[in-house]
Amino acid sequence: MTSRTKSAIKKIAIKTAIAFIIQAVIYIFYRFVFNKEVDGVTILFFALTVSVITLVFKVNPLYWFISTIFLYKLFDSIPVVEGGLFVGGGLFPGLDIFFAFLAFAVTELLTSIITLLIKTFVLHIHCRNKIKLIISDDESAKKIYDENGVVHSFFLYNKIRKCCAASLKEEKIKEKAEVSLTIVSNEEIKELNREHREKDSVTDVLSFPLGENGEFDVDPETNRIMLGDIVISAERAAEQAKEYGHSFEREMCFLATHSMFHLLGYDHEVSEEEEKIMFDKQKKVLDKLGINR
Repeated sequence: MTSRTKSAIKKIAIKTAIAFIIQAVIYIFYRFVFNKEVDGVTILFFALTVSVITLVFKVNPLYWFISTIFLYKLFDSIPVVEGGLFVGGGLFPGLDIFFAFLAFAVTELLTSIITLLIKTFVLHIHCRNKIKLIISDDESAKKIYDENGVVHSFFLYNKIRKCCAASLKEEKIKEKAEVSLTIVSNEEIKELNREHREKDSVTDVLSFPLGENGEFDVDPETNRIMLGDIVISAERAAEQAKEYGHSFEREMCFLATHSMFHLLGYDHEVSEEEEKIMFDKQKKVLDKLGINR
């Protein structure tokens, strides 16, 4: 099981547990403490209230809204005493206490999975629209992806695209942009390093900005600002991932994000202050996307 899958399962489990607890508390207080029946208007009010709260705290409001709407029928599924027996009503009529609660929990889980998929799809579309990534790689690079546990280059490039889009957002750049990403071997990046920086050594990433002082040319065909070129050695990234003890995917995303801030005008070799600002920003981007060591 990949770290991405484990992370997704963990998020779903946490959301489901929190939702179930909060909604159970709401139900108990409303029906037993205030001794009132739960109706559709009340449930809608709960849905909107929880959604606003979670939006303020930057939690996925779509999940909470859909989940709480379900309560209109699901609350009727909480077992009540009828003739000395615990039975369920609503969507699950006649179920005993165990199966009624189980059905309630399963519905919460499915809601969480569905809204997570919706959120992922919407984010994917947004990132593709925000930044055009012109990718060049070869068979040797793809071999490295396979050796280091990346199921398919699509997932890797999609995550890199998210990093690039998040970097633009961090810099408050509203224009759509395009970046050229080239994946090479150690030998190729050594040659580029020697040619452009007069350093005869292998490096992990090279950045070739097209902008100057925050000003960028616009591609007349796409109407996107042209940020420049990112060149990453997949071979070196794999070596560093093992050295630092994290995934190859995380290292590639880190290098792409690091290079993005170079394209946006930052240079950590200028001063310690500039270095701190740049590294703080790239860490913030990776943390927001959950790409951790």
